[in-house]
Amino acid sequence: MMCSSSTQKQVLLPGSSSSQMEYIDNNGIFLLSNGSTFGFGFVSSSASYSMSYLLAVVHLATTSVVWSANADSPVSHSDNFVFDKDGNAYLQSGDSTVWSANTSSKGATSMQLLDSGNLVVLGKDNSSPLWQSFSHPTDTLLSGQSFIDGMTLVSHSNTQNTTYTLQIKSGDMMLYTNLQTAQPYWSALQDNRMIVNKNGNNIYSANLSSRSWSFYDQSGLLLSQLIITQQGDGNTTLAAVLGNDGLITFYVLQSGNTKSTLPITVPQDSCDMPARCKPYSICNSGTGCQCPSALSSYANCNPGIISPCKSKDKFQLAQLDSGVGYVGTSFASPVSKTNLTGCKNACMGNCSCIAVFFEQTSGNCFLFSQIGSLQQKDGGTSGFASFLKKLEEGELRDIFDAKLKYNDKDERLEIAIKVALWCIQDDFYQRPSMSKVVQMLEGVCDVPQPPISSQIGSRLYANAFKSSSEEGTSSGMSDYNSDALLSAVRLSGPR
Repeated sequence: MMCSSSTQKQVLLPGSSSSQMEYIDNNGIFLLSNGSTFGFGFVSSSASYSMSYLLAVVHLATTSVVWSANADSPVSHSDNFVFDKDGNAYLQSGDSTVWSANTSSKGATSMQLLDSGNLVVLGKDNSSPLWQSFSHPTDTLLSGQSFIDGMTLVSHSNTQNTTYTLQIKSGDMMLYTNLQTAQPYWSALQDNRMIVNKNGNNIYSANLSSRSWSFYDQSGLLLSQLIITQQGDGNTTLAAVLGNDGLITFYVLQSGNTKSTLPITVPQDSCDMPARCKPYSICNSGTGCQCPSALSSYANCNPGIISPCKSKDKFQLAQLDSGVGYVGTSFASPVSKTNLTGCKNACMGNCSCIAVFFEQTSGNCFLFSQIGSLQQKDGGTSGFASFLKKLEEGELRDIFDAKLKYNDKDERLEIAIKVALWCIQDDFYQRPSMSKVVQMLEGVCDVPQPPISSQIGSRLYANAFKSSSEEGTSSGMSDYNSDALLSAVRLSGPR
C-alpha cells in the first residue's frame, strides 16, 4: 500500500519525511526541480551489492549523481530523510543521524531543488539560502557553481583505497593525492592551457560556466580561464567530476539521456599523477605502466622499504632509467642546491629518504619520504638524475655460516640460492614443484631470477646477488613451470 506522501513534490515544507520504500514507484525520487531537470531522493549505491542507498541530487535524463549526502554511509530502503518542524534537514538511519544540514532554529520555511541542480533550504524572505548543496560539493561541480577557498572536492576511493581532493589554498587551486601525506599533482597557476587575464593575484574562487572554468581573486576580478568547450549553451549543463582515477573529467548533461564526455581533462596528461600506476612503477604517456629495470626483480616492483629509520638493514641507491622523473618535484621545495654527489649523500644521510631526484640544470635536490608512481614523458627526457633507496647488495659470504667451506666461484651456489628463493615465495602458486626443483638443481634447465616477495627472501637476495638490471629479468615461475619448457625430462634414480 503506497502512502499519499509518495506524490513527488517541487517544494518540501517543515514536518515532512521520505524513504526509498515510500517512493519506490518513482525510483526513490521525491523532490523535483521546477523543470524536472534534476531530482532529489534515494538512489542505489554502486559501492555495495546489498540494497543500500544514497540520498542524492540526480540529473534525471542521464541518471548522473551530482551531489550526495552520504557517499560513504549508504542507508537502507526504510531509513528516512527528514525536514523537521524546527527547520533542520537530515538523514536518519535507525537511531543515528547520518547527515544533517544543521539548519535548526534558523527560520527555515521550505526546501527546493533548483533547475541548476542546487538543493536549497530557504528562509522567510527567500532571498538567500540558509543552506545549499552548491556550498558543500562532493565530487562534482555544475555550471553556475562557484568553488571558493575553504571548499573541498573529494573523489570516491579506488581499489587501492586512494582518494583525491581539489582545494583552493594559498592563492592557488590544486589537486592532491591522499597518500600518507597528501601530495599535490596539479596547479591552476602552472597549467599552460590557461588564458591569463591578469597575473600576480591570488585565486580565491573558480566558477564553472557552460563553456569554461573561470578563476577570480577575492574582489571578483577575473584572473584566468580554462576553455572547456566551444559549443556550450544555456540549455545544457556542464559537469566537472573528480574521478577515482584522479582526473577531473568534463561532461555535457543534456535531455534525452545524452551524456557527452569532453576531450579535455585536468591534469592534461594522466601520468601527471603520483597514483596513476603502483608506487615505484613508471607511467609512460600513452603506453601504460612498467617497472624500472633497477627494481624488476622485486615482486610488485616494490623494494619493500617500510620504515627505513627503524631498520637495521643497510641501504644503497639504485639509479632509475634515463628520463624518469616524478610529478612531486614540480611542487616540493628542494632541500638545497648542490652537485649530484651531494644530493645522493643528502638522501643517504636522511633515514626517512626513500627517493632522490637531482635536477641537473639547476642543481636542485629533491628528497621524498614516500612516492607514488614515477613518470616518463614522451621523448624520454626529464632533466633529472633519479634514484631509489633499496637494500644494499653484498656477496655470498655475507649469508653463509663462517664455518662452512665453499668456493664462491662455483655457480652451483648461486643456483641453489635462487632455487631456495623460489621455494619460499609468499605466493604459493609461484613455488615450483619438487620435481622441478630437482631439475633446476641438476641443471636440466635455467633458473630464472626470483622475485623478492618476502622479508626473508628480500634480505637473502640483497646479500647474495647483483640487481637483475645487470643479469636480466624474471618472467615468473608461472612461465617457468610451462610443460613446453620442462617436457621430456625424466629424473635419474629415486629421490
